[in-house]
Amino acid sequence: MSGVVGQAARALIRVRTLSALVLCGLTFWFANAGGAYQGPGPLSSLTILMGAILFLSTALLLARRVAGATPPEVSVGILETLARYAPLVVLNLMAVNVLAPLIALIASLLVSVSIVKAALTLLGWVSGKALFALFFLAVVGIATVAGMRLVDRAERRWPLAGRIAAVVDWTVVGVAIVYCAWTMALTFNAVLDRGPATIHRSEILRVWGIPHTTLWWADVRSWESPRGIKRIFIYPDRDALTPALLDAGQPVKIAVRPGLFRLAWVERLRLDFERNSDPLVSLAPSAGAPRKWLIAAALRDGRWEEAARQTEIYARYHPGDRAYVKRVAAALREARQSRPATDLERLALSASAPGTTR
Repeated sequence: MSGVVGQAARALIRVRTLSALVLCGLTFWFANAGGAYQGPGPLSSLTILMGAILFLSTALLLARRVAGATPPEVSVGILETLARYAPLVVLNLMAVNVLAPLIALIASLLVSVSIVKAALTLLGWVSGKALFALFFLAVVGIATVAGMRLVDRAERRWPLAGRIAAVVDWTVVGVAIVYCAWTMALTFNAVLDRGPATIHRSEILRVWGIPHTTLWWADVRSWESPRGIKRIFIYPDRDALTPALLDAGQPVKIAVRPGLFRLAWVERLRLDFERNSDPLVSLAPSAGAPRKWLIAAALRDGRWEEAARQTEIYARYHPGDRAYVKRVAAALREARQSRPATDLERLALSASAPGTTR
């Protein structure tokens, strides 16, 4: 019976550790992926910041469960191996880091592109990064182990501390599960959304975030009230933007979609380069290139009537460029805009005089 009980206890320990690992991974994944489907408002920043806090909390929970589940003899073996080889690795990295300028000089003297040159260049660059990462991990590891020892000592000395630690553990687990469910709903709200995107033109009022991280937000002028502010999370992979290069006063376009569960979300944030095209078209109505920019922007943003109207004006000044009018008509028909597409096709057929495009 004791053997069965022991096996069940060890299985429970493994399940607790595995569940903490899965929860930590899910929290990280949803905190990262959910950032791409956030709405315009303060709730998005709170959701992402909460995800970062919960990821750190679940990581500490995982470390605590791993430390409690690891057999003592394995821990001793791991510590002995680290104590034996870690100083040698650190000393070698320090030596390479000191010699990094000499290594870079030798690599620069090698004219031909070779494996040796690439290896020397990579060695000089990696040595400093690896040394910094090792020291950082060592500091974090020492602080984590010290904290766990304090918690274990407090649990052994005071039963109330053990109950508090258990409540904190289950609170972290419960909040993380609720957070994962919420961000999953946000993900489904965006991924399964088939509603049309609404383009809002605005300008950046302030860009702020945490340096050396991907947590950056842009406060833009609200399109609902003149004095309001919309806070939008900058997602570099989605928006193709670098937060450090953004500044106040820059014009932007925000594509907002309604969401499957009627939770509006930001599909993309783009710099509004087309805003400068309007004055050019006003000053030179017959110029072809600026008006084509406006037509392309209207098609990209889903402003079908504006694209058709600008194409009709373009055809008046360039009646011979029937091929371009047909391309716009084909784009409108592909977007299921049959009426404006038919009008442009008739316009292209009626234009017979050959001409050139400026």
